[in-house]
Amino acid sequence: MTTTAASRRSPRTSAFTALALIPLLCATPAYAQKPADKATSDKAAQDKASTDKAAEPAAGAADAETADAKPEPPSPETVKRAGSHFERGLQLYNDAEYRLALIEFERAYQLVPNYKVQYNIAQVSIQIQRYARAVHALEQYLKDGGDDISPERRAQVENDLKMLAGRTARVNITSNVQGAEILLDETTVAQIPMSEKLLIDAGEHRITVRAKGYQSRVEQVTLAGGDDVEFNWDLTEAKKEEPVVIEKWVEKTDQKPVEDEFPYITVGWVTTGVLAAGAVTAGVIGLQAKNKADDLSSPDPDQCDPGVSCEEDITAERDSQQKKAQNWFLAADIMTGAAVVAGAASLYFTITGLDSSPDDKTKEVVKGFSVRPGVGLNHVWVEGSF
Repeated sequence: MTTTAASRRSPRTSAFTALALIPLLCATPAYAQKPADKATSDKAAQDKASTDKAAEPAAGAADAETADAKPEPPSPETVKRAGSHFERGLQLYNDAEYRLALIEFERAYQLVPNYKVQYNIAQVSIQIQRYARAVHALEQYLKDGGDDISPERRAQVENDLKMLAGRTARVNITSNVQGAEILLDETTVAQIPMSEKLLIDAGEHRITVRAKGYQSRVEQVTLAGGDDVEFNWDLTEAKKEEPVVIEKWVEKTDQKPVEDEFPYITVGWVTTGVLAAGAVTAGVIGLQAKNKADDLSSPDPDQCDPGVSCEEDITAERDSQQKKAQNWFLAADIMTGAAVVAGAASLYFTITGLDSSPDDKTKEVVKGFSVRPGVGLNHVWVEGSF
């Protein structure tokens, strides 16, 4: 197995992945299973290696020793679910959907954490240029696999790690604020003080150091493969901004808003208009009744049927129309007088300016405004005060 980028992208890689992990995940829980006879397993591994030199996990699966018994092995249902995720990851890998394949392999490892899956995770991570993630996966593979990994396999993994060392960098960050957060490309990755150096993919990155009560420190860094650098980024306390008070001077006046005053002038003019309209209407009705009474004063002989006297009926109708006319004329006179008084009051308040009066004297005048009509035997009158 070579360590060049071209070999990493070879579609043959998916074939050895399937042979490595399907026996692990799809059988009964691997923790209690013993592998096949050593000689048989070695032969199967050699046959596979002859068709695909990249089939490292297949040999690893054949050479694997009996795993240590776990106190709580995964249930058959869990193993089945892990196998489904793993098979889906293989299919996605064959379809060159490497990012989705990585998700499926990681989920399979979460359900059944066998070290062999870490090798698959590392290979897919290399395909999508997540070199730091691949380093972590391979280191975990060597640590958990231990003596179960053959010397040949271990040598291949170590060659991969040497290749990845030229594509990653290690960074140590110090600061004057203990507990400050460290963000790599907007993702929190550590705190001050750091327990170990950050392993980062080579290239350009945005590193942020932030803490409550301090101004954040944001730095754009460019890391080359194999860099091992240290940054000391101190934070400064954030200045406490004093509240800004804006004073507005408003000249105080005794004038009250127009909307707070009762619209006396408007009501006065409206009342005047209503009374005047009512007086005109009453006068017209009264005039019609008077004209009808005048017509009945000189009755037409043809109004009565031949041989029938209707003078009494005509007289009664004439008296009724005369009384009706008098009542309507009286109402018209009363409303006319009231309209005159209301109009005079409205005109007075309009001229004197009720809404702009600085005191309540005008209000008192309005409150004292009154109209009192009167009726006599032969005359009517309207008495008003304001």
